[in-house]
Amino acid sequence: MRSSPKFFHRTRGELRRLRRQNHLLRLAGPEPVRDSEPAEPDFLQRAIVGSVYEHAVIVTGLDHYVIYYNHQAASYFGRPLEQAVGRRIQELLSDRDSARLSSAFDEIPAEGTRELDVEVRDTEGLCRDLKLSVGDLQEDGDRSVGYLLIGKDVTQEKQAAAERERLLLDYGIRLRELNLIFDVTQIVEEETTLEGILERIAWKLPVAFLRPLHTSVRIRCGERTFSSPGFQAGRVIHDVEISSGGQPAGAIEMHSLAREYDSEGVFHREERALLRHVASQIGKALHQMKAQEALKESEDRYRTLIEHQVEGVVIVDPELQLAYANRAAEKILGTDEGELRGRSIWDFLDRRNRALLLRETRSLIDRTCSSLQLHVRREDGAELELQVTLYPLFGPSGELLSAAGVFQDITTVKRTEQRLDQRLRAERALSSVSAAISTCRDPELALERAIGEVGLLARASRACFYRLDEAGAGFDLEHEWCDTGVNSRKDRLSRLPLADLSQEVEQLGAGAEVVIRDTHAATTSAGGAPGPLRESGIHSQVLLPVTSGDALAGFLGLDNLGDPAQGLEVELPLLRVAARLFGEALDRRPAEG
Repeated sequence: MRSSPKFFHRTRGELRRLRRQNHLLRLAGPEPVRDSEPAEPDFLQRAIVGSVYEHAVIVTGLDHYVIYYNHQAASYFGRPLEQAVGRRIQELLSDRDSARLSSAFDEIPAEGTRELDVEVRDTEGLCRDLKLSVGDLQEDGDRSVGYLLIGKDVTQEKQAAAERERLLLDYGIRLRELNLIFDVTQIVEEETTLEGILERIAWKLPVAFLRPLHTSVRIRCGERTFSSPGFQAGRVIHDVEISSGGQPAGAIEMHSLAREYDSEGVFHREERALLRHVASQIGKALHQMKAQEALKESEDRYRTLIEHQVEGVVIVDPELQLAYANRAAEKILGTDEGELRGRSIWDFLDRRNRALLLRETRSLIDRTCSSLQLHVRREDGAELELQVTLYPLFGPSGELLSAAGVFQDITTVKRTEQRLDQRLRAERALSSVSAAISTCRDPELALERAIGEVGLLARASRACFYRLDEAGAGFDLEHEWCDTGVNSRKDRLSRLPLADLSQEVEQLGAGAEVVIRDTHAATTSAGGAPGPLRESGIHSQVLLPVTSGDALAGFLGLDNLGDPAQGLEVELPLLRVAARLFGEALDRRPAEG
């Protein structure tokens, strides 16, 4: 609610009526002089507060000393009535507002008011904006006896007005910025030459500024210069660098032709931000054109080098289609010249290797290269192991356009490594067998420990040691080791009669091992029932003779050696050594028994 002149005059008339009725403080001197009736101040307070409660009402003498003000004024000024009475009203204001109020007192027209805005601190220390209406108090006969000040808190109104102004200003700035960004983006997309881009941008830039009629723009790029229409050199307000590939490539100059220009205002900062964006767009376009030119110049230079490389080189697009392949890549994958282009790389990979390649390709966005091994299938069906290194190929804006792959056939190396690794593991296992037998004083405990190491050495599902009884009538199962998930057969095969193993015993007695790579095929070709050791689930089997002295003392039995899909893979020489170690352990029994 605004304190209008009409409202002000009504309040002043009310104070005159109260004075005529002798219900008002006498307006004279720096100290208030109260009438004899004690209820008069309360009556005055009720009268004023009741009619204008949301306003601050202040009464001063002609010398500007406060005689009275209401509760709202006490809240606005941050001090109660007792602390304000006897002080000049100017003392409650800042130096600037005090001087302005003194001038307002001197310029009050007859029966009129003066309005001014002042800033005060309330009881909580918060700043408030007050709109003061200042007028004089007159006795009958138009004799001035003091002043009446009525103040309205307009803090929220000012804040709301400032916020509206800020929003409108921000909207205008954003609109100019978006228009310029759209225009520049469209120019970069439409133009095919750098000259066309810079010339059109130089024409567009001035209209995006706060003062287009007082602005000239010049763009420098290398030795070339592009200017806005009617360019005039003036005071340089902005000079924004254009960079391409991290190197300076030119600049955008904004010249002000106005006499004054706000170099610290919001428009200055926003205009500079617009120029930085435009410079960035120009730099990107320049970088893209340079990259295209460099790519065109270097394509023929590197084509010969790549075509004669021993390693295969391919380039794939985002859909993993082969866009390029050199002759070495075609030879490795088993295709004729020119047949790889346009084909999908998926044609040479199984599901697991497809997932691996896809994951590594996606990770190239944050990496300079990626190395991996892939299992591929040649055109003729042969399988290869490839060592592949992937390199990202980025566009001028940093987006991943494609990927290059360099690979070589490591199948032979890989198989050699696998054989060496298998040999090393087998020798370690044999060393464990030897340690278990030689370091243990108890021969039985030594054999119990060693049988498990033999099973691991042969990569078998089950390993067992059968010993020939003293009568030479059969073999007794003394030690057994089973792999995880494999059931023991001690309850069914604890003793094997010699008659059931006549063929095997004849071969073992001659010092030769029995190697059955496919138990089903062996049983079928023999035309009889399977032997007692060849139950269902056993696809391969090896029996090795264990001798004590020069006689057969037992044998080592090993089931399901190696991987059935790859054939029987076992190091027989190492297993023969293990069997001899078992014989040496048996030789120790009489001496240590």
